[in-house]
Amino acid sequence: MLIRARSFRAHGMALGVGTIGFFLLYSASFDATPITLLSAELTRYTLAWFGVDVHRIGTQIVHDGGFICTVGVECTIVLPLAALWIALAVAPLHWRQRARSALFGALLITLVNTVRLDHLVWIGIHTPEQLDLWHHVIWRTVMIVLPLGVFAFATRAPRQAEAP
Repeated sequence: MLIRARSFRAHGMALGVGTIGFFLLYSASFDATPITLLSAELTRYTLAWFGVDVHRIGTQIVHDGGFICTVGVECTIVLPLAALWIALAVAPLHWRQRARSALFGALLITLVNTVRLDHLVWIGIHTPEQLDLWHHVIWRTVMIVLPLGVFAFATRAPRQAEAP
């Protein structure tokens, strides 16, 4: 399958703008307290649903066994979602495809991030020696690759009908 140069440049530009926007947002200082509180509460709620007894104090998740973690802005969906939405905003897509991709991306990123936070707290409680690996390498990689995957899926070339 041949990729048209114009389409390739447009997709490259969209990814470039999304990446720049991601780093600008990441370096910007803004008050994300409501978002971090919501993420911490969602984590507490889903862990309680699975039978893990934790308490939330502000943005901290506290377990009676001594594990404490703080949910920061980098633990929320803000950065991956912003990167995806910025890239989709400049991608050469019809507005319906852009809207569907943005909604699908938001739902998928929220679901994966909730699983991520629950898993990190569970790891912190049961095997804290593995927490750094999971937090700083594995899950961070997943949260970087996930918006890229949604973007690649949204901007993929349509399949050509096979000739009879």
